[in-house]
Amino acid sequence: MDIQSYLDHTDQLFEVYKKLKLVSIDDYYEETSSRWNDKNFISYFTDVTRSKNTLNSFDTSDFKMYDDFVMLSGDIKFCAGMLHYLFPYTTKEPKDFTSSIIDRRYIMHVSFGYQSIYQFWDRIGDFLWIYFFTGIEAKKVYTGGVLKNLPEIYKNCEPYLQLKKSYESFNYTFRMRHDIVHNCSMGTELFWERNKYYTNEKKLNKLLSKVQGYRDKITKSLPQCIEALFCALELIQQLPNKTIEINT
Repeated sequence: MDIQSYLDHTDQLFEVYKKLKLVSIDDYYEETSSRWNDKNFISYFTDVTRSKNTLNSFDTSDFKMYDDFVMLSGDIKFCAGMLHYLFPYTTKEPKDFTSSIIDRRYIMHVSFGYQSIYQFWDRIGDFLWIYFFTGIEAKKVYTGGVLKNLPEIYKNCEPYLQLKKSYESFNYTFRMRHDIVHNCSMGTELFWERNKYYTNEKKLNKLLSKVQGYRDKITKSLPQCIEALFCALELIQQLPNKTIEINT
């Protein structure tokens, strides 16, 4: 087996990233911004995490939390890039879609993309739970519940309102991910839908348009997820700073 073909494919994928201007958190590593107090993203992240008291214990460092956001945003970026990379070679005939290996790989990366988006948002819920009182047990933490149970005093601030609006805009994605994981794989579901509407040209075209539109949905989700993390950091910033006790 020759690894060179995979390396060549990776180079082509990087070109797709450049063309689409796909940016993950890792791409911000060296970049400074006035938005982040003229620091790079990791410095801003740890400035926030280390300036506030935690209400709930966690068994990992803030660097590891940051790295997980980096990894997941990179996964979303990869899936978006792969969808654009594969799309020109997918079947454009509604009755034949899902038949080729390229069609199946396209659908597979849609599934991966939705799961990565869900994971990213799930980590945001964990992140907020560490700092805010919600009354939620550790094993029952999920982002929607955390946002709902945040203290009322924080529910009128702009970061919370933006974060809640963004979370709700992903409801379709979360439902899709739930169905993929718990009910039926996307590939199987689309195959059966295609067969169900095989003689209905209008519904077949609508189904194909929906599937083709997934690449843009996942592409747009990347900056939206990163923006949501920034809102979460801004929300944590609303908390009082740590007090330092000095022994005399």
